[in-house]
Amino acid sequence: AGDVSIAGKLTVKDIEVSNLTINGHIVTSGSKPNVIAGSASGQASSVSIDGNDTSGTITIVAGTNPTAGEMVRVEFVGGFNKKPKVIITSQDDNSASLQTYAKPSVNSFTLGTNTKPSNATTYSYSYLVIE
Repeated sequence: AGDVSIAGKLTVKDIEVSNLTINGHIVTSGSKPNVIAGSASGQASSVSIDGNDTSGTITIVAGTNPTAGEMVRVEFVGGFNKKPKVIITSQDDNSASLQTYAKPSVNSFTLGTNTKPSNATTYSYSYLVIE
């Protein structure tokens, strides 16, 4: 049992560890997932995403007549082996005012709300997905 030090970049496809200590930041990368507006985001709404399958930010500009329900669906670039855990965090006061939830599957997750969004209002949520 000894220490290993690598001065350059180490690329590993799969790794299994008992404990993981990170002395710095967690940086995720990968292709941008597909994002689709749900019917609850209203007519002529727009949605965008900045991120990857693991983490990112979803921005929704509600259209006219939004309702409670599914606001957006994020389709992963690469599916998970089992249903992942999705953590959603509001990024501003408008977003925090909605009661939001995530419904994950192995290939995607939906972001929904139990509260009616306001017309022409921007909502922003960050997400973290782990299996």
